[in-house]
Amino acid sequence: IERSDFFDLDGPEGEANGGKVPKGYKRLLPGKIVRLRYAYVIQCDEVIRDPETQEPVELKCSYFPDTRAGVTPEGMQRVKGIIHWVEGTTGVKCKINQYDRLFVTEEPGKESGDYLKDLNPNSLEVLEDALVEPSVAEDAVDALEKIQKVSGAYASSLAYQFERSGYFALDKDSTGKDNLIFNRVATLRDTWGTESTGNEAKKRNRGRGTGTAQEKPKAGPVEDVRRVAFRVATILEAGPHPEADSLIVCKVDCGDTSEDGSTEFRTVVAGLAGKIPLDKIVGKKVVAVTNLKPAKMRGIESTAMLLAASNGIEGDDEIVELLNVPSDVPNGEL
Repeated sequence: IERSDFFDLDGPEGEANGGKVPKGYKRLLPGKIVRLRYAYVIQCDEVIRDPETQEPVELKCSYFPDTRAGVTPEGMQRVKGIIHWVEGTTGVKCKINQYDRLFVTEEPGKESGDYLKDLNPNSLEVLEDALVEPSVAEDAVDALEKIQKVSGAYASSLAYQFERSGYFALDKDSTGKDNLIFNRVATLRDTWGTESTGNEAKKRNRGRGTGTAQEKPKAGPVEDVRRVAFRVATILEAGPHPEADSLIVCKVDCGDTSEDGSTEFRTVVAGLAGKIPLDKIVGKKVVAVTNLKPAKMRGIESTAMLLAASNGIEGDDEIVELLNVPSDVPNGEL
């Protein structure tokens, strides 16, 4: 089970919390019961600890045979806590790269004056011995075999939602069942900029009376549904738009293939005219957003978008650069 699904009331974390169970905690506790999802109710009978750190390394539990598949026997109260799990003797070990935000602030460098000072030191957490279901390993092996045989097949095309953890894609450095690596590409929830403190809310409402329900700040997490697909692409051709001086038209290879295996190219219309010399972007490996709705821009349909950044200075002093990718990364890689 996940370490976070057991609160060690009698250990260091319990002591740090004053010997109290965290408010709202409904998962496993020493001597208490919880339901394994789609399986049985279990009770934690004994905690085996690391002799040096006192950290729990094993939980000895008993299960209630007549509680399988959500059944609550007569005389037993319904168990509120449900946790997910992997059967230990058949589960397959893998490495998990849990990527998080690269920066700790929404606008890096705005307050500090140096965006490097706002880098998130915890933007990557590596879990070496995570367990996944055997079917995940079987899918990964099939995907790796397909990559060897089919042009345009990529490891990252195999993706899963790992329960309560996020969305993960197979890493290209995976080699087989004995070396599986998954990268987290998105968390399940995004709380960026959605929470307000009580003082901030009072400041905004000061002088406005009690206000209406619509004026109250929204708080709490929101579902992160704004998913976009970032893919490596190569700009093959670039030229001016025939109907707009501020636009350029590019022929881009985003790794798309047709049913017969031939490469399908995309047309991208971008507002980069006069900002980047055309001869400097042809042949470049860049990042394209490939799952946006196609849009016509002055008569030409654009089927992707190129990622670029500006120094924010308006006028002739503005500097714009495309997000570049190492040349050895294949087109279409997520």
